[in-house]
Amino acid sequence: MNKVRIQARLILTDLKRLKNYIVSILIATLIIASICGLAGSLIAKNIYKSGTKEIIGIGYYIPEDGKEEMNNMGISMLQNMESMKSTATLIQVDSPEEGYELLENEEILYLVIVPEKFISSIMNGTNTPLEIIVWDNSSISAYIANEMFISYAKYLGLAQSAVYSTIDTAYNNGLVWDEINTIRTNVNLTFLDRSLNKDSFFNVVDATGEGKASLIQYYLSSAIMLSLFFMSFVLMPHLQGHNKAFMVKLNSCGMGRFNIFISNWISSIIGLYLCFIPCLVGISIIFKAFNPMGLVTAIPALAIVGLIIALIATCTRSIFAANMTVLIVGLGIAYIGGGIIPSAMLPRIVQQLSSFMPGKYIITNIAAALFGF
Repeated sequence: MNKVRIQARLILTDLKRLKNYIVSILIATLIIASICGLAGSLIAKNIYKSGTKEIIGIGYYIPEDGKEEMNNMGISMLQNMESMKSTATLIQVDSPEEGYELLENEEILYLVIVPEKFISSIMNGTNTPLEIIVWDNSSISAYIANEMFISYAKYLGLAQSAVYSTIDTAYNNGLVWDEINTIRTNVNLTFLDRSLNKDSFFNVVDATGEGKASLIQYYLSSAIMLSLFFMSFVLMPHLQGHNKAFMVKLNSCGMGRFNIFISNWISSIIGLYLCFIPCLVGISIIFKAFNPMGLVTAIPALAIVGLIIALIATCTRSIFAANMTVLIVGLGIAYIGGGIIPSAMLPRIVQQLSSFMPGKYIITNIAAALFGF
């Protein structure tokens, strides 16, 4: 009998043995998927729910100092912060006293008092400081606002350095004062405009979705992926169920661990498919939409998870060691794939590793199978 026939008989034999685990698979699916799904739903709805972020209230006072062009630049600096509406709300006050009252009523966190000739002082090098009154310097909101002001100050400092460098260059090249004064005015306005008009001052990353999937869809898909990995606790006795006599007989026919691995892989895919069907039906009932193509779309994800489980089952010597390895690998893949913490919130090195790991692809594939996109 050739090796192909022996391999086919081995696969058929393992599939027949798999029938003894069908009831266990279905019961385990109900329990594990319910627990993981509930956890994923709670994470999506509560830990990362919308409306939890705090909008920073910032009040500002700008005096009439006679330098209308420069004063407008100062107003523009603050008004450009309106592009950060998701982070800060700006309130202009008519007097410092009005700002103090808003602070006392906790309607704003910061009060910025711009001194007279503030912008021109930056240009002439006197650098009159802003007066910033803080309501609570210990909160995360205060920290964000502080970083925001520091960043703007760096932009102003860069503009100031560039202006003086340009003026010095013009002076060293023998230009008359009228020419230098014209250049100074133009450079002042140009660099202030380039430095302060930063519509994309903050790079806002939406952590509430992963591709086409919403946050809750992504987390439910991640929960189902983890459920598939956890099914190894049911499948592992089957995958490592070959006794020594059977292994000796296979070896005598020229069959080794690779052939066992191929059979285990196919058995794992079938077992995981039996697990996935109830998950698809349950999600369809909850969301009142059934995607029949999901039964086909999910096959690549099932094949990858089955490959990992089969590989670990074939390479380990005990059921306990195999299950613990699958558990650690499954959680690691889910974490790197953004299935536990949104990808945008992961450390940069983890985000870079994500493209080389199967987690994100598996979760996205399961999401496409469940929700039809």
